[in-house]
Amino acid sequence: MPTTGDLGFVLIPGAGLGTWLWDPVVPHLEGPGLPVPIPGRGVSTAERRALTLGAAADEIAGAARTWEPERLVLVGHSLGGVLVPEVARRLSDRVAGLAFVGALVPGEDERGFDLQTPFQQMFIRLLGLVRPRGAKPPASALRKELCNDLDEATTASVVEHFEPVPEAPRLYRDRVTWAGVPDVPRRYVQLLRDQSVPPERQARMAAAIEAEMVTLDTGHLPMLSRPADLAAILNEVAGD
Repeated sequence: MPTTGDLGFVLIPGAGLGTWLWDPVVPHLEGPGLPVPIPGRGVSTAERRALTLGAAADEIAGAARTWEPERLVLVGHSLGGVLVPEVARRLSDRVAGLAFVGALVPGEDERGFDLQTPFQQMFIRLLGLVRPRGAKPPASALRKELCNDLDEATTASVVEHFEPVPEAPRLYRDRVTWAGVPDVPRRYVQLLRDQSVPPERQARMAAAIEAEMVTLDTGHLPMLSRPADLAAILNEVAGD
């Protein structure tokens, strides 16, 4: 494995989730971790609506460019997977591997929206009509989709810290291109008890991008339920 400082991990959380999600994982990585928030928070409604997928990727790539490690593994969780190929295109000379954790991963010219469940699509459409600033899903929905394998204290923390979604509608609706994405190892971590992104859909997405698929017997947030096991999988990505 590369020595610490040579390889770093850029960690992108899913919708509504903050950089705190990765805190339990970072100590187990064989290199420094850079958790980055999904862009679109803390800005006006007009700015959120105007934020493109490309502009969001520019923001994340900009943060990574000023970071010390020479080689980067890009890790996307849930909606964060939509951003990974776009960020990889912008950092092609430094990217050593791509990893997806229970992630939405569009193929060429696909959208993240197309990979969501019908209920999730309906929720996003409804928010666009009645809550243009976004909204926090009901606690019952968060518990069911995100926390089905977490203890009560961890579940309560997730519900408390979950932020209004969508951060920016175009993160779901802009089409992704893989043109210019470097030819580096790709690994998809399929979550067998995921209630947010169905495991069978995860398998199809992994196959579509020709990623190696490994499994964890967890719900949607293995960073909180099995952080050391997840880190071990991520540590192997650039060494494939």
